[in-house]
Amino acid sequence: MIASVVLIVGGSLSIKVLEYDSMSWLDSYFMAVSARSAGFISYEPINMNAGSLIVLICLMLIGCSPNSTGGGIRTTGIAMIFLAVFNAFKGNARLLLFKREIPLRYALRAFAVALAFLLISSLSALMISTIYNISLKTVGFEVIAAISNAGMPLDFNESEFLPVRILMAGCMFVGRIGPLTIFLFFLREKRNSRLSYPQEQVILG
Repeated sequence: MIASVVLIVGGSLSIKVLEYDSMSWLDSYFMAVSARSAGFISYEPINMNAGSLIVLICLMLIGCSPNSTGGGIRTTGIAMIFLAVFNAFKGNARLLLFKREIPLRYALRAFAVALAFLLISSLSALMISTIYNISLKTVGFEVIAAISNAGMPLDFNESEFLPVRILMAGCMFVGRIGPLTIFLFFLREKRNSRLSYPQEQVILG
């Protein structure tokens, strides 16, 4: 619930500030909420500046909360990522929140899902943009809209290219089922081993 409130308020404020002269507060709120769910529009995204489109892309990638009909990384997933990064900077080896400890495997799964979304959408956008010589900005927005199941339109008609339609449909399928579900279907979950290995120190930064 906290993540949803932060995304709604932060998204609305960000879009309103970036589109101060062209969008009303109601349009900013509607676009911020719709980008994470239904994909309806009250203002044409093609008329928005690059900063506002980046905000919409981030909101579409995050998506809805679990057990909903929307797609994306999910609010709990992005919360786990933020919590893991926050605790890492504080020097905590455990994930602590509201006097509760969250198992580390949830954060690792959230990172895996987020990385899968970013890799699939980036490779798909680069492939379409390179082959058909289409603006990466336009294709990237459309691919994110497809894989997040938001379907928010920009200015790209993929109906002229059959391979693009197939790739977009694949992105929508992956986004709907979820990368983690697909990976678990093809990869068997390993049983917990009783063997223990010595820990190794790794230099970071």
